[in-house]
Amino acid sequence: MEIHDLKSIWTKVVDSEHTKYQVDQDKVQQLIHKKSNTTIDMIKRKLIRKQWLLGIIGSVTVLLAPVFYYDTDSSYFLDSILSKFEMSLIYFLMGVIIIIAFINAHRCYRKIVDYQKMSDNLKTTLEQTINILNKIMKHGVYSDAIGIPIFGTWILYRSLFKEASFAFDHRILLLILFAIGLFILKKYIGTYLQNKKFRPFINTLEKCISDIEYIEKDT
Repeated sequence: MEIHDLKSIWTKVVDSEHTKYQVDQDKVQQLIHKKSNTTIDMIKRKLIRKQWLLGIIGSVTVLLAPVFYYDTDSSYFLDSILSKFEMSLIYFLMGVIIIIAFINAHRCYRKIVDYQKMSDNLKTTLEQTINILNKIMKHGVYSDAIGIPIFGTWILYRSLFKEASFAFDHRILLLILFAIGLFILKKYIGTYLQNKKFRPFINTLEKCISDIEYIEKDT
């Protein structure tokens, strides 16, 4: 066999291996794309459910505030500590916080949909989706970690000073410690719950990004 024939055979083998590699690479890219879109669709469904839940609860809570205030029944939860106006105000502010969370969830949902439709770069879409999820988690943690300590500390304040005028004594220290402790507790619980909800999605998207970067580097 002449050298020319050997070179021809070797060229065919190399071309065949290259074609096979290219096909395998395309299949991997298709799998990554499918896995990414499936995960993003799951995130969108979760956000849709969250929007409905927050929207309904927030609206009902805000509407409940004036109804509660004008109700003639004088017996209600914490009636020995808070006035009807204070309870109505707490209901109203809680509803406002929930509605703000609803607006935030809706805006994040729209951003994910827009990125998925408009971006031609899958990696960019995944990175933006991860950033949005991190913002959702952060908002979810701090909305509770700030709101609940404020309401709880106010209730404790009214309880401590119910039969006495305001004074700078040990009760102020108790209020401060209570607010800080409740903030830390709610932040810890909120972080745990938000991670449980969204961290698996983030991990999946980060794995997809890692696979994309590996393929890009390999090519």
